[in-house]
Amino acid sequence: MERAFICHNSEDSRFVIEVCRYLKQNIGDIYYFEDYQRRTEKTGGSFITQISEKIEEFEIFIAFISENVSDWQISEIETALDFNNSKSGQKDKRIIPILLRIDKIPSKLNLLRTKERLICNDNEDSSAFNTAKDIVDLLGLPWKSIGRLPPVSNFFQYEKNIIKDYIDLLALKDNLYNDIKIEKYDQSDKIGLREKLLNGLPPIWPKVKKMPGKSDYHENTVDESIIGKFRQEDVVAAALTSFHPDSGGCLYKDQLTFPEAGPRDSLFYPRKESNLKVAILVSGGIAPGINSVINGIVQRHELYAEKSKNPYSVEIYGLQNGFYAFDDYRKNLISLTSMDTSKVANESGSIIGTSRDDRLIEILPNQDQNRKVINQLLNDNIDILYIIGGDGSMRAAHALWNYSKEMIKEPGNKNKHLSIIGIPKTMDNDILWVWQTFGFLSAVEKAREIIEHLSAEVVSNPRICVIQLFGSDSGFVVSHAVVASKSTVCDVALIPEVPFTMQELANYLTTKIEEHRKERKIPMSLIVMAETAIPLDALKYINDPKIDLTQEEKDSIRWFIIDSPQFNLTEQEKTKLKKQIKTKQIVSINKRNDNLRTAGLKIVSRVLKKLLPGDDSKNISWKRLRIFTNEPRHLLRTTSPSCSDTIMGNRLGTLAVDNGLAGYSDFMISQWLTEFVMVPLKLVVLGKKRIPTSGNFWKSVTTKTGQPDLNIIKKKLTVAKIVQKR
Repeated sequence: MERAFICHNSEDSRFVIEVCRYLKQNIGDIYYFEDYQRRTEKTGGSFITQISEKIEEFEIFIAFISENVSDWQISEIETALDFNNSKSGQKDKRIIPILLRIDKIPSKLNLLRTKERLICNDNEDSSAFNTAKDIVDLLGLPWKSIGRLPPVSNFFQYEKNIIKDYIDLLALKDNLYNDIKIEKYDQSDKIGLREKLLNGLPPIWPKVKKMPGKSDYHENTVDESIIGKFRQEDVVAAALTSFHPDSGGCLYKDQLTFPEAGPRDSLFYPRKESNLKVAILVSGGIAPGINSVINGIVQRHELYAEKSKNPYSVEIYGLQNGFYAFDDYRKNLISLTSMDTSKVANESGSIIGTSRDDRLIEILPNQDQNRKVINQLLNDNIDILYIIGGDGSMRAAHALWNYSKEMIKEPGNKNKHLSIIGIPKTMDNDILWVWQTFGFLSAVEKAREIIEHLSAEVVSNPRICVIQLFGSDSGFVVSHAVVASKSTVCDVALIPEVPFTMQELANYLTTKIEEHRKERKIPMSLIVMAETAIPLDALKYINDPKIDLTQEEKDSIRWFIIDSPQFNLTEQEKTKLKKQIKTKQIVSINKRNDNLRTAGLKIVSRVLKKLLPGDDSKNISWKRLRIFTNEPRHLLRTTSPSCSDTIMGNRLGTLAVDNGLAGYSDFMISQWLTEFVMVPLKLVVLGKKRIPTSGNFWKSVTTKTGQPDLNIIKKKLTVAKIVQKR
């Protein structure tokens, strides 16, 4: 595994961070620091000694050199050169100078005579990406960054945190990269922001992209009385007064806003003397309201084509079965009209099918699915691609957009254009910058109904029931369904955001059943859990034959623990756990998640059977303990959309067309605060939304169930001890 020491001047920090953000996905480890850290780090030994040790530890030394070479840079470069000149017997380091806006190495660094060097004359994001790619190519390593997606896919979990970070970035301005004291900010704040920039936070608030070429736009000739008032307004990203500080900051003035979605007075499509050709794709699982979205897109396009002063022809296609459609593009392309879509607009399912396909966002050997997809769309002269899907689909949409920007510059693609638009769809309600996804409330209503039906089963024929609902990384469906259910129905809600152990869960349930249900002679209870509510002590039970996990399920648990920050493992503990994984072949994210879901349900239900008094109890009622499970996930998916979800879906589809025709791209249409807006996909892909467990809503859930805080203070020790024992 290649590791690189990054040497640079603090004046070049902004650009270097951008480069390192892309390098981080392609090089095993990066050591990155600033000059001012030598005055703030409180570790033992001299700072010079620590740096020297780090330089010796890393195989690659990358020096970003500009006109203003700092003394610290010179010292670091000399240390690296001294190492190579010594007779230590170790392999020489690869020293790679990156010349920033200069053509030759400054005279201060005459000793630096390596032939390997790169020249970068720009400091924009595109140059940072290309510089990182050139470095990786020079090292002879495979390029692993897909579509310029952030290196950490789940770094942010709450929109308010992102907004605050941008307020802080604006307040600090150029002082983020030095040790000058700024009111309300200390060095730890600066280091935290820099870490976020390194992990994918764009350095400036992203704006929604528009197709280039002012002369290519033309007047929207559809009357406002038909399509609605033309929009020009911006919507601020936050409404709370704490985000509008008295010190002069203003979200609107600082342009921390989203463009309001709706019709525009100027259009980019259809192109001059050309008809329009668009495609619609659904990715991921189904959700109530998909057909309403598709119908909204189709009807709106037909309306524009018919009501323009110069009517034109529009071809609307559905790509069957999600991104797998591109494996046999022609056979999977079906024509859509409002005659087809209006018949199913308020029905469940997807008229064009759907599927999960990770190939656009996973690193797979000898495969570049993104280029294949864009090539087929460009060859077929598709103008706009609408992608209806969840957080993974929004990541795929953003990756495809970044690929398309480069590919339209290639020979053979001259004068071709492609807009890519995301429409959020998820049962989990976990996409950032979405107030509430269509289908979510329909799913919650169905989940509430199932919980209460199964409660009748539990009470009538006393048993313990474990119900597993949606929640790949969040507990929105579980928590909403529990709050919506009758009081005293549910005893425990288990969500990924709240760590717990099986022993704690068993202790609580034992007390709960004994104290509050003495009127029933046989133990009974109802537990509602999310798909990835994996206990902190899961490793303790995965090899128990009574739990009966498959090898794939065991390895999925191990991968989940390695990847999840809540388990807080050290790198050494992660390495130890990886060695225990026996499923060595590449397993897709979705396959891994399927195994994780079944493993989690087995652990919670079967370990409870072991830990509750049961056969070991002196109380005869506990000897009759029975536990059963229920997974109504597909019933939730296939429920018919409510009126509100049907309306929401149609609205999203309609507004996506309004702004797609206006030349906007690389955005997600969303309701945010009280308005419908266009959110740059660059912000959407920063993470997945999760429930703040310190907030009022989660407290209302625990009040409803009566459960205590199942979290443990020393959760780090719990997992670490289990890892060390195995």
